[in-house]
Amino acid sequence: MKRTIWALSICALYFSTPAIAQSGYQLSSKISLNGNGKWDYLQTDKKSNRLFVSHFDRVHVLDLETEKEIGTIKNLSGVHGIALAPEFNEGFISNGANNTVTVFNYKTLDSISTIKLSTEKPDAILYDKSSKKIWVFCGKSNNAAVIDPATNQQTSTVAIGEAPEFAVSDKKGLIYNNLEEGNAIAVIDAAAQKTLRTFPLEKGSAPTGLALDKEGGLLFSACAETNKLSVVDIATGKTITALPISGHVDAVAFDSEQKMIFCSGGDGITTIIKQLSKNKYEVLERLKTPAGAKTMALDSKTHKIYFSTADYVAGSKNIKPGSFKVLVYKI
Repeated sequence: MKRTIWALSICALYFSTPAIAQSGYQLSSKISLNGNGKWDYLQTDKKSNRLFVSHFDRVHVLDLETEKEIGTIKNLSGVHGIALAPEFNEGFISNGANNTVTVFNYKTLDSISTIKLSTEKPDAILYDKSSKKIWVFCGKSNNAAVIDPATNQQTSTVAIGEAPEFAVSDKKGLIYNNLEEGNAIAVIDAAAQKTLRTFPLEKGSAPTGLALDKEGGLLFSACAETNKLSVVDIATGKTITALPISGHVDAVAFDSEQKMIFCSGGDGITTIIKQLSKNKYEVLERLKTPAGAKTMALDSKTHKIYFSTADYVAGSKNIKPGSFKVLVYKI
């Protein structure tokens, strides 16, 4: 009789436990691309309907509708990020291996020039529409190089903090930048070109990816060492909540229409979180993705998400030659 009661209790517990929600995202296609070496940021562009994919010594440019490669920007050196400035008909690529930025024609993709920076290890890069400047965040020199796209010259250097990582602009005068070794988010006045303050994060968190919820006044900072997503209130600089995410996370994207947050981890899990309100969140799914798929981009029009990855030689961390690809997931 006791065994029967125990079994019934277990069944009741099992059936009363709410099922984990699912996001509905599934792998829809794989886009194989030439070249070898490591990869970093991907950048979607709604204006041209293109996807820019960094890949060691080149940037692949894909048509988002056909999912075909339509061009390649070559002769790069340890490429990290891509910034687009359509009003100047230019794009900018950060080269971490030789402390330069490559300038290319936004329409034709032809290379225009190479800018030698006074800073070290350029990584994240963005075009800030409010200041009409290119900001290049440099992890080794703890600062940002500011470039004027009208002249394609570095015009200034701005002290940021310890190991600047990914950055986002509110397009109204403020730029937010994760400090990977400073365990904080820097708040930068784009017009004055100075760091105003920092929002502290958990000690040892090592923030990498960053996304902005402009309407909600929130920052989503992915912390690679603590495996948490910190939700930070811009008005107060305080962390509202911290949500569990996968390991080796490097990118975060926020879909403002679907109210979903995507955190891609190199351990083969992309955590998908539903924003229920400013203060309430639900982990919808831990989407299985290939190991190494830690960088990601979102197409806000189609809600598709894109990952860079490659296969690895069995039993090692060596990349299998000729296996680089972009994976497309859709709902």
